[in-house]
Amino acid sequence: MCTDRHEGRGSLKHGVAVRLRFPRFHVRCPITFSGNYVFGEGTVVNVSDRGWRVKSHSTRVPQGTHLTLQISLPGHRAPMKVDLAAVQWSRGLEFGLVFLQMQAEESLRLRRFLDTFHTRAST
Repeated sequence: MCTDRHEGRGSLKHGVAVRLRFPRFHVRCPITFSGNYVFGEGTVVNVSDRGWRVKSHSTRVPQGTHLTLQISLPGHRAPMKVDLAAVQWSRGLEFGLVFLQMQAEESLRLRRFLDTFHTRAST
């Protein structure tokens, strides 16, 4: 099950508050990922319009790795599939993803999922 909450429009970097360009929303969505020489499971821990933060259960994923993903979204039986994602940063078992390629219907599912957060944040 995927849960969520809004993080707001600010963050701490080196102990200093910084304004984020895109709001981040806390979630807990199961994810499986695979690519050349890497396979694993984890949890999506926050999302924004530009990227997703993942905490792997046991697999370290290097920056620059390309992955295919399956993400369990709330209210959907089948996982959302991402044909190609890139790891933008990696620290220990956590890494940041940007989606590069997905089918049109999956892209629509993603947009609807993100829209629910923006709607809640603006009310």
